[in-house]
Amino acid sequence: MDLRKALDTANSQGSKSFALRAAMDLARLWQFQGKTDQGFANFVGPDMSAKWHQLKSEHFLASSILEARRGYMEMFVKICFSDRVKGLEVPVLAVTGEFGGEAFLKPAVEDDFGALYPNLEIIVVPNAGHYPMMEAPPFFAATIEKFMTKHAG
Repeated sequence: MDLRKALDTANSQGSKSFALRAAMDLARLWQFQGKTDQGFANFVGPDMSAKWHQLKSEHFLASSILEARRGYMEMFVKICFSDRVKGLEVPVLAVTGEFGGEAFLKPAVEDDFGALYPNLEIIVVPNAGHYPMMEAPPFFAATIEKFMTKHAG
């Protein structure tokens, strides 16, 4: 699936801004499959090595088939649950990296999820991209633990 097709799919389904940006990011990633220097490099922090990019790309390609990735893309841009969650009072944590695809950076997360969840907390993992759980595991784990402890009944 190329970028043009992803954009056409998102636009034809009347996708919300987050879904459209995410579709664009995913399409860019899929466009560079096998070209690890261009693909995952756009979604991770600047300190990830070429070997890490290669391993991540190989895992990405080996862990699912093309039809599954296309299905994920279609689900992502076609299903909108915002009416069902808008105003939900439970605490919500969004953990995003400092770098990565536009849809996953703090300003986009604030715009898209802040309108839905009044108790949204956003933590930006320094020097990480779209995969903070893999790029900064101790920071990521401590962030989740702190959030859960803060909101434990």
